[in-house]
Parts: sequence; C-alpha cells; structure tokens
Amino acid sequence: MLQTHIQDSIADVQALIAITKEDIEDIKQAKHEAVFARMKPKEYLIDAFFHKKELAKEIIQGLVEQRPGVEVRELVGPEAVALFDTLNTHLFELKEENLRFARLSAAVGEFYHSMLDKLIPSESDYRGRHISKDVSFISVDA
Repeated sequence: MLQTHIQDSIADVQALIAITKEDIEDIKQAKHEAVFARMKPKEYLIDAFFHKKELAKEIIQGLVEQRPGVEVRELVGPEAVALFDTLNTHLFELKEENLRFARLSAAVGEFYHSMLDKLIPSESDYRGRHISKDVSFISVDA
C-alpha cells in the first residue's frame, strides 16, 4: 500500500512537471489563456499529491509505532526507499521548472506593469500601493 501511494505521488509530480513545461512554452509565446486554463488541473494534482503524502505518512507512522527503535529505511523496505529517492528526484526537477516559470512570469508581469505605467503613470503611496496620477490624455467630445 505504501509503495502504491509513493508511485501515485510520483505520477502526480511528473504530471505537474509536464504541465509546468507547457506553461513555460506558452508564456514564452504569450499564450496566457492556456496557462490560466491549466491552473485548475494543477491545483487538483497538488491536492492529490498532498493527500497521498499524508496517507504514506500515516502508514509510516503506524510502522514506527509497531516497531519502535527500528530505522525507517528498514521498516519500509528497499523498494519503498528506491521509490522515495525517485520521488525526491522528481520533486527537485519540479522545483527547478517552477523557478524557471516564476522567472518568466515575473519578467512578463514587469513588462506589462511598465507598459501600463507608461500609459497611465502612477506613484507609490507610503504603504507601497500604486496610485494613478491625474491623466488627461483621454478626452471625449460629444
């Protein structure tokens, strides 16, 4: 049962990596709607991963309570240890892809904010909030 939860967790993380890579490619091509459309599936996968993580944690805690003093690696067995190593590798890859995505997102966000600031100048108040300056370049003649 523990191995099943770990394998399912690995599958969730691999799916998150694939989606994040798609997000990176789409943000490079300014396909922002596609990125937003994948938010719900990503949230579902993240929730599923954390649920499986909790189930695995409960199983391990049960094993520790049954055999106190025995090292966890011995309790779960070599197959589970190998799966945990694989999971850890995939989690590290997901972290790296998320960092790439975050950098691109920040750059795109800064680009749009600078364009907006050129169109509608603003300044920060004492709390760091942006307040639009009076802009009179738009007029309507009726």
